[in-house]
Amino acid sequence: RQAARQFLLQGKKNRTSYAYRDMARMFDMKEQKDSALFYYHKAHSMAVEAVDSHRIYGILGEMAGFYERVLNKADTAKIMLLQVLQNRKVHSHNVYQILGRIYQKEKQWDSAYFYFWKNLNTRDIDQLYYTHTRLFSLETEKQNYPKAIRHIKMALRLNDSIKKITKTETVAKINSLYNYQHINKELEKEQQANLKRKVMNYILSSVLLV
Repeated sequence: RQAARQFLLQGKKNRTSYAYRDMARMFDMKEQKDSALFYYHKAHSMAVEAVDSHRIYGILGEMAGFYERVLNKADTAKIMLLQVLQNRKVHSHNVYQILGRIYQKEKQWDSAYFYFWKNLNTRDIDQLYYTHTRLFSLETEKQNYPKAIRHIKMALRLNDSIKKITKTETVAKINSLYNYQHINKELEKEQQANLKRKVMNYILSSVLLV
């Protein structure tokens, strides 16, 4: 809230929009959906006022996910998401995922396939894992079990890779913390040694002076 106030005082409406969006996310996490919806709309309005297309459609896509996931308003979410795809030049993998989910629930298999398959060209390993799990559930619903098995096998492989990456990152963080603490200890020793040298120099200087 303080960030939003400061940005408004500085006339930075585009940055204010992200402050409101972050507030919406926090209310979503606290399961206060009315407040979350209020701030999503406020964030979007502020981005529109700032004429910042990147933020307008970024916030709109996220708000659409909130409509689909929390409010169960798939039709409203779909309108927002298609608007995002019409106006954003870059690929939006989250938008593809949500549209795929909506069409799958509506049993519009071809449309669901279309959007899930668009996500298979991403390098984001988490997105790939999620996409293969969705395609697994889609093929299972259609009783295409051989294809379903292929997708779940790929999802399991990706999950193993995610676990390895997470483990590596955790070890790196522990090593980094250990090194940081080790360096601090060395610095403390050096500081103590310097202090001792200064005291000894002072004493020697005093003796010589006497």
